[in-house]
Amino acid sequence: MRVVSIACSNTEIVHALGCADLLVGVDDHSDYPEELVARLPRLGPDLAPDLDRVAALEPDLVLATLTVPGHERVVEGLSARGLPFIAPEPVSLEDVYRDVREIAARLEVPDRGERLVDEMRRELTPPPPAPTDGVDAPTLLVQWWPKPVIAPGRLSWATDVLRAAGARNPIGGEDVKSRPLEDAEVRELWPQFVIMGGMAAAALAFAIRRFRASLG
Repeated sequence: MRVVSIACSNTEIVHALGCADLLVGVDDHSDYPEELVARLPRLGPDLAPDLDRVAALEPDLVLATLTVPGHERVVEGLSARGLPFIAPEPVSLEDVYRDVREIAARLEVPDRGERLVDEMRRELTPPPPAPTDGVDAPTLLVQWWPKPVIAPGRLSWATDVLRAAGARNPIGGEDVKSRPLEDAEVRELWPQFVIMGGMAAAALAFAIRRFRASLG
C-alpha cells in the first residue's frame, strides 16, 4: 500500500501505528520522526499541497484533514482528481480516538489501532473533578496561529487534552472550534501558560506532560 500524508498529525499517527514504511510522501510541516520524514518527498504546506505531485505518487490512500479553514479546498482538489482519501475533522478526544481507529482500519492494522487508543487513554486520563469544577485550575492558552492569535474553544480536542492535564482553556466554554483573539483580549484573559504554534495531538500531549511536571 502506498500512503501520502498531507497533515503532520496523520504522519505521526501512521508512525505510531508502525506503518511508516507505507508512506511515500508527506506535507512540508511533518517533522516527526526526523529520520522518517527526511527521506520522503515534500509535497507543500498542508493548506496548499501540490496535488499534481500527490497524484504522481499513485497513492492508494491520501490522509488529509479538515481541521483548519482552507483545508476544504484541498479535499475538493483530491476529489476532483479521483484520489482515494480520508479527511478527519476531530473536535474532541473521542473523535481523535475514532480517527486513529479509522486510519488503522484503512491501513489494515485494526488491532494496532485499538492498542494505540488504549495507550492514549491511559496517558490522557483526566484527574477527578475538583469541587470548583476546575475553576481554580491553571489557565493555559493554546495559540494555533500567532497573528492574529487564533485559539481553540469548546469544540476542540485541545480543550479535552488541557482538561486531562488539570489545566483550563480560558475560552474553553465558548461553543466554537476556534476563533481569533485581539491582543487586548489575550491580556484580559491573562493565561498563566501559553503553548504557541499549530500542533498535532501527540505534540500537544507531550507539551502537556511537561506542563504537568512543571506543577510538581
